[in-house]
Amino acid sequence: MTKQGKTMCHFEERCIDMVADARYVMCALVKAPDGTPLQSSQTTMAFLPEGPSTCVTCTEQIAWYFGEPARADPEDVWTLYLDNIEAALSE
Repeated sequence: MTKQGKTMCHFEERCIDMVADARYVMCALVKAPDGTPLQSSQTTMAFLPEGPSTCVTCTEQIAWYFGEPARADPEDVWTLYLDNIEAALSE
């Protein structure tokens, strides 16, 4: 992830479960630019039919390794994810 041209962290992600039109489960390890682990997480996205639309529910569990000072701003990360999803859906 970069912010204003500076590398803030690196993501190593792995899909651990996917059921078409139902759910997607991913595990991720976030590392500092020097490779130091900062956090690991499990994210589950459930896709539920809701009339002609789809309701997406996202649950994220995070373990921070070094406490508050090492945390990247989760809002920045989710804004990036949601912007990418919005861009993909509008194509």
